[in-house]
Amino acid sequence: MIFVFLLLWIGLSYVVAKLAEDRVIGFTGTFVISLITSPIIGLIVIAFSPINEHYSQQVTDNKQDVINSIKANQLADEIIKLKKMKDDGLITEIEFEMLKYKLLNDQ
Repeated sequence: MIFVFLLLWIGLSYVVAKLAEDRVIGFTGTFVISLITSPIIGLIVIAFSPINEHYSQQVTDNKQDVINSIKANQLADEIIKLKKMKDDGLITEIEFEMLKYKLLNDQ
C-alpha cells in the first residue's frame, strides 16, 4: 500500500513539474517542492511563479522554425512539379524559369 502511495506521489509530482516548464521556477524546482511537500503545494507555487519569457520566446522560435520548414518543403515540392512538367514537355524552359522565379520571390 505504501509503495502504491509513493508511486502516486512521485507521478503527481512529475505531472505538476511538467506544468511548470514554462515558469521561472522550472521543472526541477517544482518537482523538488512537490516531492518534499505535496503536489498540491507544487500547483500553488506554479500559480504564483511568473512565466519565463526566455522559454516562451524559445517556444515561439521553434514554432516559427517548423512553419518555415513546412513552407520550404512545400516550395521544393512545387518546383519539383514544375520540373516534371517541363521534362514532360507541358511547359517550356522559359515558362519553367518564370514560374520558378515567381514561386521563389513570392515568399
